[in-house]
This record gives sequence, structure tokens and C-alpha cells, in this order.
Amino acid sequence: MVTGVPVLGICYGMQAMAVQLGGEVAAGDVREFGYAEVRARGHSALFRDLQDRSNGEGHGLLDVWMSHGDRVTALPPGFR
Repeated sequence: MVTGVPVLGICYGMQAMAVQLGGEVAAGDVREFGYAEVRARGHSALFRDLQDRSNGEGHGLLDVWMSHGDRVTALPPGFR
């Protein structure tokens, strides 16, 4: 059920949420491991006032560590 409340799934959390809500997950062709930056798209309320630093354009950035090899291949209904 889509409630209009923003949610964020990262790595396994995103994959588990996708499968449980009707999406699909498959093994990826590339495994990733190490540092990454996360930037909100569309200025979501989920990321409001949440940042480690900002870039030259004023977008908030989060410094994260990643380790994964699977990917979401189909979003659940109502997700983007």
C-alpha cells in the first residue's frame, strides 16, 4: 500500500523492501565496495536538513560506505 510517506531503502533494505512490496531484485553484473556520496533528488522532505556537507551547487551530501552486488530490476507499484 502506498501511503504518500517518503521512505528510503539503502542496499539490502532497499532490496528487501522492493521484493516484499512487489518489485524484483537480481544479481548485478558489477559488485561495488567503498566510499560513495548520496545526494537527494527532487529535494525530498526525507533529506531536509540532513547532510554531512554540501557541494558547490548547495546540494546536501551524505558520506556513506557501500558493499553490494545485487540490484533492484523492477520497482514495486507506486515507487519511483
